[in-house]
Amino acid sequence: MTSLSKGDRISVPMEEDGLDNNDVREETSDDGMGEWHDAIENGVKCDPELDCYPYTFTPLLLFAESSYFDKGYSNYNSVAQFFSPVLKVDMLENVLFDRKDMLYEDLLDMVLKREMVVTCCIDSHFTAFQAIAPKLRSPMLLYYDPLKPNIQRVTGDGCRLVVAFLLLKCNYGDSQHIQENKDHYTGTTSNSTRRMIYQLWNKINTLDDVGSLNIRWARLPLNLNRYLLINDRYNPQVMSTQKTGNTCYFQTFLFAVLCKVCKPFVGREG
Repeated sequence: MTSLSKGDRISVPMEEDGLDNNDVREETSDDGMGEWHDAIENGVKCDPELDCYPYTFTPLLLFAESSYFDKGYSNYNSVAQFFSPVLKVDMLENVLFDRKDMLYEDLLDMVLKREMVVTCCIDSHFTAFQAIAPKLRSPMLLYYDPLKPNIQRVTGDGCRLVVAFLLLKCNYGDSQHIQENKDHYTGTTSNSTRRMIYQLWNKINTLDDVGSLNIRWARLPLNLNRYLLINDRYNPQVMSTQKTGNTCYFQTFLFAVLCKVCKPFVGREG
């Protein structure tokens, strides 16, 4: 098993087709995580035949202090707080994991402009995405579903549609405002973003997940030289997929670690 160090960066390709092993690249820099990286790389020894990945977070709570359970952490927050003493990156900063008292148009704009990581829960299944806002280019979304072996990418209007849908489906914004102010979203002073939000809200209960949207996705391989707890041990270019007994919100936390440490960006050649 190899490891991921802070400073590794993923370059995200823009082309829809013809992805190869060089499409997702790694650039390294040393910004204080060398000791942590060496400790993991030198301290973790495992037989390659042993499936040693922690597919569930729950058993780790056996080692938590009793006060940990009195704080009422949400699922993502519970994992982030548990590992905060040993991680040199703030896993709560710029991450959306609980409801905000904001209009959906403002929340959508904030998520894209700040390039936030957003955790999503639909029917007790957790997924997550990383928003990317390259200069002079359309916004991009990297979407991770623990049931799928690849990170998925969507750009432009499709990106905005998926982000708006997931925010609405997870009830992250002020849905009551939509219900009580239809003219704000559909009237003569409205705009394309508001109309899109209203149309999604109006049929949100008929849409099960992002697969219900008419979106063209691109699949991205995972091709880092160093990585930790994210890869499929039989195929290092894909993600570990969820198995019986897995904790999907822990796997989305690992995806967030990957995004936080690697800081995905659009490569020079697009």
